[in-house]
Amino acid sequence: MPGAFIIGQPKSGTTALYEMLKQHPQIFMPDRKEPRFFVEEMLHRDAPRPGGTPKTMEEYLTWFEDAEAGAADR
Repeated sequence: MPGAFIIGQPKSGTTALYEMLKQHPQIFMPDRKEPRFFVEEMLHRDAPRPGGTPKTMEEYLTWFEDAEAGAADR
């Protein structure tokens, strides 16, 4: 289960923050950002996303399967 979330408006620097955090050796960031799992109204608003959008908690957690034990994650 992720230990923290990054939440932000479009064009507010979240991509830059994601890229910087992804470079840190003790922080795990999934390959895809913006799962939109917790914002149901956005699932239908936009075009389908590369890699899909998780529909269940199990699908969402697969984004974090590669995290090493003890790694800080999003």
